[in-house]
Amino acid sequence: MRLDELFIAAGLASDEQVAAARTRQLESGRPLGESLVAAGAISQLALDRFMERIPAEPEQLADSHIDGSVLLDLTIKLIYAERLETAAQIAAAIKLPPHLVAELLGMAVNRGLLQCLGERDLTMRYALTGSCPTSWCRF
Repeated sequence: MRLDELFIAAGLASDEQVAAARTRQLESGRPLGESLVAAGAISQLALDRFMERIPAEPEQLADSHIDGSVLLDLTIKLIYAERLETAAQIAAAIKLPPHLVAELLGMAVNRGLLQCLGERDLTMRYALTGSCPTSWCRF
């Protein structure tokens, strides 16, 4: 989930308050949380407590505490089922940051499960190889 969605899901701010804070954020360059505090939508204390509960983004796959083979399996299934081609599409589908998706794509290419199709519109595209067993992709 995105940070704005987390504020709403936690009941800290309404859709309207978050939308207004987003507008202010674009104008001022301040973080979303600070924009919500400045607008009086939430208190600084509530923001601080909320931000402490959000886990840090993992720097490496190992930091996610999810086995890499499980994430690789899920990545391959998503590529197959959703016909995904780009790292950005895959990152949006698997809900992982781009640098972790790049790590997964590297693993898949090294294992011969994916091939790099090349770059189009400044975006690298990938496809499953013939050696990728489709049995992997059954849900």
